[in-house]
Amino acid sequence: MKTLNTFFVSFTFLILGLVPISAMGQSLPHTFSANTAAKASEVNSNFSHLANQFMYNSKTINCTSDNITQAILDGYNMLIVNGACTISTGIYAGNQHNATLNKTYAGESWFTTSLPENAAPMRIVLIGGTGKNTDSITIQSNNSSYNISLGSYNGGNIWVEGLTINGNVETRFNSQVSFWNSKITGRVKTHYNSNIWVNYTNIDVSSSGECFDVENSSSLKADNMTLTGCSNVRFSSSFETNEQSSISGQITVEYNSNAQLNYTTLSSSGNSILNKYNSSVIVNNTTFSNSGGILCSTGAVYDNDSDSNPASTSGC
Repeated sequence: MKTLNTFFVSFTFLILGLVPISAMGQSLPHTFSANTAAKASEVNSNFSHLANQFMYNSKTINCTSDNITQAILDGYNMLIVNGACTISTGIYAGNQHNATLNKTYAGESWFTTSLPENAAPMRIVLIGGTGKNTDSITIQSNNSSYNISLGSYNGGNIWVEGLTINGNVETRFNSQVSFWNSKITGRVKTHYNSNIWVNYTNIDVSSSGECFDVENSSSLKADNMTLTGCSNVRFSSSFETNEQSSISGQITVEYNSNAQLNYTTLSSSGNSILNKYNSSVIVNNTTFSNSGGILCSTGAVYDNDSDSNPASTSGC
């Protein structure tokens, strides 16, 4: 007679067999062998992992009474935020199932402490109930090493709409964050084959003491973006602005990267754009206020149309 544990294992394999491996995009937190017992907690963890990839579970958050962190741990990955929420831990999406990492690196001399299990969903949607002027999340991250407040990693995807985010944002390793009609105050960084999409959003990195960084084969595509502060585009990355965007800080494009600025206002004085190390910049229908110019060096290429008016194009 089959035991209850054997039934759970058989049922798990039946369900997983209906899901294409390519659609999973990653390994499950727990794997089982034939004729071995499975713990109910491990089976439930696998089901929760799949649900986090393929489903959106919606919950309305009242900032005066509800806990965003607990809602995500409870399996909700579409949160409608009402009011001004402050939380002490970051919000993360992506493959962070540390049970797999613990198994992979067990026995390595440097891996002395197992990582705690992390129930981060693959996708998170954060929406302001009434809009970015009244609804906000202030994230006081406890990650002392990187101080990341909103992070998308290892195939994760985060969508933010009609909301103000006070905290640092990062995408890394084939991940994405999208902002629609929102406000962001804090450092923003996308790197390692990741991207950020921005539409009708104000981003202020100036108070963080750092720039908006697009690095390591990553990309930014922005329509109607207002960016306060500097930006760096590095190491085979791309930076594109369109549709009445405005940027107040200096843009540095370097190491085989490219930037295309369309219908954009650049208000940095001096050199609005530094174009270096075999990179390229194309400017169309763009206004350089405050006598901003472009400085090129070390194999960089620059082109602009007749509607754009840099004060100078030194070295280009």
